[in-house]
Amino acid sequence: ILAIDPARDLALIQVGAADLPTVVLGDSDLAAAGDPIVVIGNPLGVLDFTVSDGLVSSIRETQDIKVIQTSAPISQGSSGGPLFNNFGEVIGIATFFAKEGQNLNFAIPSNYLRPLIAAHGGETVSEFAQRFRRAAGTMGTIRPTIPIHEVSLLKGCSDDQIRQVEESIHKAIEVGAPVYNRGEREACFVIYRSAAEGIEKDNTMCKGIRDALGQGLLVAAGKADFTSKAWAMRDAFDGLLIVFNRKRNP
Repeated sequence: ILAIDPARDLALIQVGAADLPTVVLGDSDLAAAGDPIVVIGNPLGVLDFTVSDGLVSSIRETQDIKVIQTSAPISQGSSGGPLFNNFGEVIGIATFFAKEGQNLNFAIPSNYLRPLIAAHGGETVSEFAQRFRRAAGTMGTIRPTIPIHEVSLLKGCSDDQIRQVEESIHKAIEVGAPVYNRGEREACFVIYRSAAEGIEKDNTMCKGIRDALGQGLLVAAGKADFTSKAWAMRDAFDGLLIVFNRKRNP
C-alpha cells in the first residue's frame, strides 16, 4: 500500500505483476454537468465487469471534499470501479450511492489520486492490516489476528490447487463482505464457513491448506457471536492469501 487517503476512501496499491494494461488518468476538474460517462463495476460482488453509462448530473462540493454525481448506476459491490469520460480517461472512482432517492450515484474525482501517486514509501498489505487492526482494537472493534504461515505450509501443494483455493476464497469474500457490511453477520459467517468446509473436506487438497482452514474453523467455532466468527474465518482466509503471495513473490 503506497499511500492512503481515508477521508476520501482512496488507497494506492502496488501489485506484484508486470506488463499490465493501464488506463489514462483524466483531469476531473474539467468534468461538468451533462458530460457523458461510463462506469465499469462489480455489482453485488459477483457480476464482474458490468458496464453502465449515464451523465454527470452535478459536481457537488463542500468545504472538505468534492464529488461527482452521476446518473450511471453504481450498485453495491462496484465501489472502486473507474468512471470514464467520453475520451476513455478515468475522471472518477465509484464510491457510494444514496438509497433515499433514485439514481443518485457518486464518485470521488480522479484528481484526488494525484498526490497519492506522488507519495513515496508505503507498507505491505499485511503490515497495513495489522496496523489497522491495532487501531480498531483501541476503539473496541472486534478484529482477531491474521495467522502468519511459513511458506513451508504449502509443501506438496500444486500451483493448480493454490489457484483453486485462492479463487474460492476471493469468491467467498466478494459475496460475504457486502453481506457483513449490511449487518447480516450470521449470513456472512455461513458463506465463509461453507467455502472453508468445502476446501477442508476435499481429500484431494494438499494437507497444509486443509489444516490452515481447519484451524480457522475451530477458532470460529469457539467464538461467542457471529461478528467474531465471521472475522475468525476472514482471518483464516487472509492468512492463506498472504502466504500464497509470499510463495509467488519471495
